[in-house]
Amino acid sequence: MSLSHTFFYTNVQSIRGKIYARGYRNGEGFYISKEYTPTVFVHSTDEESEGWRNLQDQPVRPIVIGNIDQTSEYIKNAAGSYDVYGFSQHNEVHYAWINDIFPGT
Repeated sequence: MSLSHTFFYTNVQSIRGKIYARGYRNGEGFYISKEYTPTVFVHSTDEESEGWRNLQDQPVRPIVIGNIDQTSEYIKNAAGSYDVYGFSQHNEVHYAWINDIFPGT
């Protein structure tokens, strides 16, 4: 595969509730800054899980709360009451964005 047909990131960060990314697409550099709505996962019954499982092989289901700040607040409020999977801290949300945009990396 030639460099002119590739799409990859060189840096991704979450700052003040937005995703900032740099990388290359088709040999040209790009920079983006955008809002992001992450998906997190909570425990569920097998019927609700749609095949999703956590690392302990228990059924979970995806939920979308809102933007990065709203989702981080939801996770913080859930701490100690029930488990939320996807990311645990506000500064980890960029990993979820990378997985959404570059699956399998």
